[in-house]
Amino acid sequence: MNCPACHRDFECHADNTCWCFSFPGLLAADESSKCLCSECLLREMARKINSEQFSPDDNALNFIASLGIPKELEEDIDYYINKDGNYEFNRWYLLRRSYCCNNSCKHCPY
Repeated sequence: MNCPACHRDFECHADNTCWCFSFPGLLAADESSKCLCSECLLREMARKINSEQFSPDDNALNFIASLGIPKELEEDIDYYINKDGNYEFNRWYLLRRSYCCNNSCKHCPY
């Protein structure tokens, strides 16, 4: 199967044995849209977390924290540059870090 977002090939079982069932149910399933690869699905989850009021349950928090800090940060997903030219971490990055650094981060979920 091809990912409609990035056009990479990936395997999808289209049932509860698929790898995507190991992800928390953060995105509503839409039968009119096609499945995304794991990278694009993570990107969509990050957009949802960063753009909406989001109250993850313990399973979702544990899953997000298990991802750890990414090796390469993605602008608008992990951080953005504010009007003063400073980098600010988004909620997605802070949830992946899994703890509060006590620096009064603007998007701190803890």
